[in-house]
Amino acid sequence: MDERHERLRGAAQAGNNDALYAVIREGAYLLDGIDQIPFFDTPLHIAAAAGHTDFAMEIMNLKPSLALKLNHDGFSPIQLALQNGRSLVSW
Repeated sequence: MDERHERLRGAAQAGNNDALYAVIREGAYLLDGIDQIPFFDTPLHIAAAAGHTDFAMEIMNLKPSLALKLNHDGFSPIQLALQNGRSLVSW
């Protein structure tokens, strides 16, 4: 995984939308590349599990298909949010 992926992961863990866009400005197709990986903890998975709803919504606006992607354990971002006691109301 390259440095941009790590920075994107950090942005998702922190729920930092400014950092998200800083990384995207460096590589406009970064989310497309992530979407091509069959099973992956996407930035959306990470943000959903951490309860960063604003960040999660921003990712879903940028790349809606990530909302359906499963991680290595077979969970979608919404399932991770529910597992961690997050509300679907703000989704």
